Amino acid sequence: MLSLSLALTLAGTAQDFTSEVSALLPAKGVPIMPQGVTALTPDGPSDVMSFVREGQVLRVTVKKPGENAWSAQVQSPPTTVKINQGDMVFMAFEVRTTSGGRETGEGLLSAFAQRPAPPWDNIGMLSGSFGRSWRRMYFSARAPQAIAPGELAFTFHIAQQPQVFEFRNFMALNLGPGVDPAKMPFNRITYAGQEPGAAWRKKAEKMIDENRKSDLIIEVLRDGKVAPGVDLDIKLVTHEYPFGTFLDHDPTGSDPDAAKYRELVPQLFNAVTVPIYWADWGWESAKTRASYFRRLAWAREQGLPMKAHNLVWPSFKWSPTRLQKIKDEPALLKKTILDEAKERARMLSDQPFVNVDVLNELRTETDFVNIVGRPLYKELFEIAFETWPSAKLVYNDYDIFEGGGLTESTRAQHKEIVRQLLREKVKVSMLGWQGHFGESLTPPEQVWKLLDEYGEFGLPIEITEFDVDTRDEQSQADYTRDLLTAWFAHPRTFGFTMWGFHEKYHWRPNGAMYRADWTPKPNLAVWKNLTQEVWTTKAQVKTSADGSAKLRAFRGVYEITVRSGKEARTFRTTLGAKSPPLQIRL
Repeated sequence: MLSLSLALTLAGTAQDFTSEVSALLPAKGVPIMPQGVTALTPDGPSDVMSFVREGQVLRVTVKKPGENAWSAQVQSPPTTVKINQGDMVFMAFEVRTTSGGRETGEGLLSAFAQRPAPPWDNIGMLSGSFGRSWRRMYFSARAPQAIAPGELAFTFHIAQQPQVFEFRNFMALNLGPGVDPAKMPFNRITYAGQEPGAAWRKKAEKMIDENRKSDLIIEVLRDGKVAPGVDLDIKLVTHEYPFGTFLDHDPTGSDPDAAKYRELVPQLFNAVTVPIYWADWGWESAKTRASYFRRLAWAREQGLPMKAHNLVWPSFKWSPTRLQKIKDEPALLKKTILDEAKERARMLSDQPFVNVDVLNELRTETDFVNIVGRPLYKELFEIAFETWPSAKLVYNDYDIFEGGGLTESTRAQHKEIVRQLLREKVKVSMLGWQGHFGESLTPPEQVWKLLDEYGEFGLPIEITEFDVDTRDEQSQADYTRDLLTAWFAHPRTFGFTMWGFHEKYHWRPNGAMYRADWTPKPNLAVWKNLTQEVWTTKAQVKTSADGSAKLRAFRGVYEITVRSGKEARTFRTTLGAKSPPLQIRL
């Protein structure tokens, strides 16, 4: 659980800061590491960053974008005490951007509460953009397991762009068990275009009409002649556009949560992403693999189109640990990766996947390609193509349009990877943008701008893993509404997938649409409103004098019931971008 606030700082001294923040906390807490800004240490190559300390202020200058956001960092000391499972970890500090940034004049920062050594796993993250005034930031996360002394630190990634950050004040506490996360401090987040009367909304309506609707024309004949005055009930039953979720819990189980999944998934979503992770905790486990297959079978029974995630996550961190034993044998490593991919593809070859995340996070997960070479990518896509020739084959990655859209350095890397894949004739047919947001939200019009930039590749793009990790539930709902609207409107997009919906199973619990007790959050209401009420077609019409009826309708599968006297017959048809008129003979 995590929160970030961007509030104007009231405190000037460390003593004021500590007393003001402590007054907001539901428990006293104990320090888990040295306190104060002097405990923070910058780290990075001199050609990327420099720093100075002036009293109680640490100034860090990022001279140029780093190869990665973490090329320039500010690090806390590691923890000095044990943190027990379920304890609430809390951190607060103050920051401002004194120069640099983009046209908004904002600096960009991401922070992680993570292990200070490989594999760098974390218990939570925050992100934000900052202007010239001091801002206070809060982070809170419940420890998912016991954490030994020295096994947790806070790391701030700041090499996204040229910028100057000033830090002052820092505190990190363990508030202990039993802390209600709803009582932890946070502040409202905002983004450009959030206001109800924002101009982009009218444009979105027009784009949706152009890109997601077609003319539904129905011609009714009786005894070979046109039939005027016939009543038609028209209902969209399956939307053409995928509004999906990650199936992060097995719906076939006997537990109450599984029963809720069986009830809610078909109601809320028209597509699902099913895990096929190749890892010790995934496919390598007979128990987990059996759960994967049960989810697949259940989704097929429900008639839900399926995405597979993912064939290969190309690093040792996310793959079976047995591969590390052969990391110094490139030929054997490559053969093992390909043989295992072929075998998993064979076992899944009867699954009617509509798309497959073939490769995940190529920008950061480079272990395999560094050892065995780039041809590995093409061969893995070939395996997927041979197995599922009609599926969209996806290269999936993150930090492309998140973070306020200010991630230019990572986006440049991502584009070059896509260019290389296409130059090498790799059979990638769709791009996946993950969409994991902290509290730095990318304005809708900026999202459109970035989608337009990617027009050079001519590939459809899907949001594959959307969530907003914040305790500001109203802004979370606002952004779910606005990003979903902007995304649906743009012609280059293919689908929108939530990365789960229930707090108990969500990888970032704050990002869910249902709380642990299954009470709904505001973001659920906007999801249901758009996908099931606003963006649907349900109408009752009569055929005109020429026996036809015409209306502008969302694309998808329709049920059309024809009523004439006591006679009622129901027909099914699919409305696409250029569907011919439906002719009904009575």
